[in-house]
Amino acid sequence: MSDTSPVLGLPLIQPAQAQKHVTHNEALSLLEAVTQLSIEHAPQSAPPVSPQRGQRFIVGAGGSGAWAGRDRQIAVFDDAGWIFVVPQAGWRAGLADSGETLRYDGAEWVALLPELQNLQGLGIAATSDAVNRLAVASEATLFNHAGAGHQIKVNKAAVDDTASLLFQTGFSGRVEMGTAGGDDWAVKVSADGQNWTEALRIDAQTGRVLGAAVQSSGQDATSGRLMAVPAFGIGEAGDQAPLDDIDRPDVAAGSLWRTTDATLGTMPPAQTAFGNLMVLRHASDALSQIWTSVLEGDLWIRRYRAASEPQWSAWLRYLNTANMVGPVAMSAGAPAGAAIERGSTAGGEFVCLADGTQICWQAIATLDTGPVNWVFPRAFAAPPVVAGMGRTSGPRVVTASDVTATEAGINGYILTGARAPFWAMLQAVGRWV
Repeated sequence: MSDTSPVLGLPLIQPAQAQKHVTHNEALSLLEAVTQLSIEHAPQSAPPVSPQRGQRFIVGAGGSGAWAGRDRQIAVFDDAGWIFVVPQAGWRAGLADSGETLRYDGAEWVALLPELQNLQGLGIAATSDAVNRLAVASEATLFNHAGAGHQIKVNKAAVDDTASLLFQTGFSGRVEMGTAGGDDWAVKVSADGQNWTEALRIDAQTGRVLGAAVQSSGQDATSGRLMAVPAFGIGEAGDQAPLDDIDRPDVAAGSLWRTTDATLGTMPPAQTAFGNLMVLRHASDALSQIWTSVLEGDLWIRRYRAASEPQWSAWLRYLNTANMVGPVAMSAGAPAGAAIERGSTAGGEFVCLADGTQICWQAIATLDTGPVNWVFPRAFAAPPVVAGMGRTSGPRVVTASDVTATEAGINGYILTGARAPFWAMLQAVGRWV
């Protein structure tokens, strides 16, 4: 018969053994030492100075004093001194001061982690509840990568459900972003946690952006809103928005418009009303318009200043290489054509300027019998001023008579008194309008 039990090594009472109570009491002491194993605190190497009867300790590495050579054993203080128990792999001990559980793995006492799968709730410096199964109270929460990156996933069961992040002030919602009631990503804000405004929404199918923070239309000029193509006509791939009345002074600055024959107001004096308009605003009551013609490609500009000129100024046409030279024209007293018009006919050459000035010239042979009729290369609006001079050397006099808007009689004289034919250089200056 063995002297000890196979697991705890408890002393066994032998047949005909004297003083059986000694063996029995020793076995009870060992049982008391390891049953409901509660250790005072974490393992230590030196025994305490004033241990109390029944206190249990785990001898740490490098045991000293009465614990020398007892590393990792369980030390129990009794009236007779220290009792040591050698732990077996799998034994567990609870630390009375921290509540931590240690497990002996056959070589070391290690902290035993609780089962962390399928927990009903977890609170870290906070208390979880049925809705907030995970509660964390901390200055910051770090989700670090384990590899190249890190993803935070918020999953929902169906499209109509909600997967979002909610930001609160005093546990009252202020900002929520995510997918709520659909798969569009949205951001909504609230000042009181009760009334919400959807600031942004990104369509899951098209990726287009909508919401109160974005223009509701291409001509929405609400302050603080984000511009969206085609904001005020910018980036428009199709037809720009038509302007109903070109004389409106309340049109948004920087806006681009399309004008047609249905546009009301004072259009530039162009051949067509079809064109494009840009609005430039200097102040709330001072702005300019720039208009281009689809047909001619001309550029026109005018201004509006409510304080000093509560009406639109006349349209001014800007000249370029395409319209500098060409037919001149006048509309309501303002130039409406090219800056210079140049031409020639059988009656000579002419130049017309945009301000209404017309100059004609011709070389003509005078007669010794009377005046020569000069038909101007282009008719004047009224009889012009005609002058001439001899083309050859010597004293010559050239006069004009019977001047009309279309012709003049030219006389040539030699100052010696004898009349003889000679070539005269003629010039007529007047207005074409």
